[in-house]
Amino acid sequence: MTIRLARNTSRLRRGTIVGAVAATALLAAACGSNSNSSNNNGGTSGQASPDSSTSSSSCVSSAQASVAKESALPVMPPVRTVDAKSLKGKSVWLITPNATPTIIPQANAFKQALTTAGLDPTVFIGQGTTANWNQGVSEAVAQHADAIVIFAITPSDLGGSLPSAEAKKIPIIDAFDASPASPPATGIYGNVNNDSTAMGAAMAEWVLADSKCDAHLLSGNIPAFTISQQTIQSLNGTLTKNCPSCSARPTPPTRPRWRPSCPRT
Repeated sequence: MTIRLARNTSRLRRGTIVGAVAATALLAAACGSNSNSSNNNGGTSGQASPDSSTSSSSCVSSAQASVAKESALPVMPPVRTVDAKSLKGKSVWLITPNATPTIIPQANAFKQALTTAGLDPTVFIGQGTTANWNQGVSEAVAQHADAIVIFAITPSDLGGSLPSAEAKKIPIIDAFDASPASPPATGIYGNVNNDSTAMGAAMAEWVLADSKCDAHLLSGNIPAFTISQQTIQSLNGTLTKNCPSCSARPTPPTRPRWRPSCPRT
């Protein structure tokens, strides 16, 4: 079981997917409720019409029902059984984009699962640059890996290393990068991905339920990651569709600021 760091330890140039999602949720929770208080402090505010009240109530009920459904234990689909004994000793590399608190637990689970099955896992931490990601794949090829898993890395960013893996007939698995319905990219053996569209919709329903359908938020998008774009697009679309009075404003892909900032009232 091995953990390797990219030689280039420059500051991360890209954010993380969950960072953008977390920022969205934080801003919604921090700012959504304040829009009501600003109307109730000192100023005059018009009373909601019966139609708007009914619509809001329907929106909240629908969002709460969706959250309850999404919170239930999922039904796991049938999976193909694998004879682990036939894979004993095989070398499998995991290439991660960086070492965030979100990615490291998943890398640890990867190592634990493969070690338990008798395989030899290696985790390469990419330190946030495409050059380092390509370095990881190249090192895996040089070390005669039997398989490579790229985690939250777009295959098009690996143009300098994927051909060498293809030439050695090393299968590459694309994990957590695109929609499950997306066909594998050139040079990729297969996809193992979450449904980012469903993820975005579920987050939007949570925001609506938590804010009582009074949400006005900023949504961060990281263009470097396909799954980030798909998730945020679905979140924004679901939010404004189910709550026309709500709003979701995209923010530029800059370094996240984790302290929510709300208008003073």
